[in-house]
Amino acid sequence: MIARFLSGFFSILNDSAWLLLGGFAAAGVLHVVIQNRDDLLRPLTRPGFSSVVWATLLGAPLPLCSCSVLPTATSLLRKGARKGSASAFLITVPETDIVSILLTYGLIGPVMAVVRPISSIITGLATGWAVDVIDRRETEAPPPVADPLTMAAPGDCCASKSAPAVEVSPWWRRALHYGFVEFFDDLGGRIFVGLLIGAAVATILPGLNPTWLASHQWLSYLVLLGIGVPMYVCATASTPIAAGLIAGGVSPGAALVFLLVGPATNTAGIIVLAREFGRRALAVHLIGIMVVSVAMGLALDAFLGSSSLNVSVADAHRHGAGIWAMAGTAVYLVLTAASFVRRHRP
Repeated sequence: MIARFLSGFFSILNDSAWLLLGGFAAAGVLHVVIQNRDDLLRPLTRPGFSSVVWATLLGAPLPLCSCSVLPTATSLLRKGARKGSASAFLITVPETDIVSILLTYGLIGPVMAVVRPISSIITGLATGWAVDVIDRRETEAPPPVADPLTMAAPGDCCASKSAPAVEVSPWWRRALHYGFVEFFDDLGGRIFVGLLIGAAVATILPGLNPTWLASHQWLSYLVLLGIGVPMYVCATASTPIAAGLIAGGVSPGAALVFLLVGPATNTAGIIVLAREFGRRALAVHLIGIMVVSVAMGLALDAFLGSSSLNVSVADAHRHGAGIWAMAGTAVYLVLTAASFVRRHRP
């Protein structure tokens, strides 16, 4: 059991380490960009549905998967973005990644390649709007929207005094320091714990039996929800799993539920968002993802009827522990150890 757990943990880390590092790097670059152009973030700070739409439009073209989107979305929150817009960003970005779309087309066919990103956008918009509504109800007297963005405006006397200190080092050095020191110290430990829990879940869960799931369609939705929510699986890695489920007889709608829920939720994200969102907004975020994804799955099954999808269960996304993958794991573990030392230094 311990050997299986360690194997699962390092398998997850090998698959996600470079992507996580890319997310922290993106957060660092985003930090520097917003320092210089705070107006870019302004649409995400406005309460209401418009900020959710803007977050969806902003995230759609970004090449971020479910591993790297978490630190990026958390950085947006720290810069003043609404919780609803961050929720939509977290849900839609991994599913609209070009790699996952192309792999979906190759393994499951054009129908799912179109339905998957559209369903993700609908899920993100609906869930983000619900999170924004609950967030506005909880915030009795929100500060003016412009306050967090204009405190360091060029015309401000205090900002002008501190501006030279900010510009001492090059932009890339500030980005690296923020992403891999300041931000990593705040977020890296929680993600590491989430990876451990995700590996434990994958170790404890018995192997899926697609034939049994196919004969219990309603239960298949619930089972795949229960597996997809805690499991740490990226949008690309979830595609061969879904293809195998459909090939074994599971309905395309149930497989779509797994494709939507798996990349959008995981234990690492839940641990991080519990502090960033708060309990109530996090509950709305998770419930919204589950409810809307099941609705999308039911709609897909109703649309297809008795039709089936031609799937290929070829392993188009291999997860071997190559030298490059192990190097990423080593870098991430070194950064985690250094962060632990910094945070616990007397």
